[in-house]
Amino acid sequence: MPLGGLDAILIAPTGECVGDLILRVCRRFWPDESSCFQDALDEVNVFRLDDPWVWLKGTSSKEFFVYRDEEAVSAWEDGPTCNNANTMFHFIIGDPLPSDPRFVEVAFAFDKHTPEVGRFIRDLTSCFLSTTRMPMRDAA
Repeated sequence: MPLGGLDAILIAPTGECVGDLILRVCRRFWPDESSCFQDALDEVNVFRLDDPWVWLKGTSSKEFFVYRDEEAVSAWEDGPTCNNANTMFHFIIGDPLPSDPRFVEVAFAFDKHTPEVGRFIRDLTSCFLSTTRMPMRDAA
């Protein structure tokens, strides 16, 4: 399986804690695992998602990694391989869009498009859409 690194660009509401929304969907994606969080600016510290620090501080990060479990953290120390594909997701949360400041772009990087990753993207998109507040003039 060649790994090329793929990404999806999603749109999220500006006024929400996008990091929190992402982590909640990750926890549903890997429910039986001890998923881990790493801020992209911190090359040393990795926290399990059940660590309060993640929900108090980590969710404000603009770029972070979520690993399926602690084994995936170790596997990724050597970079991408066929054995660790889709066991780590990379997220980058952008600034408000110039064309519509109600929204931000969220880049989601993964290794291989699978039905499970497709479902993750749909779940994340749905989560973002369900928190979007539409002005009354835009409502149907």
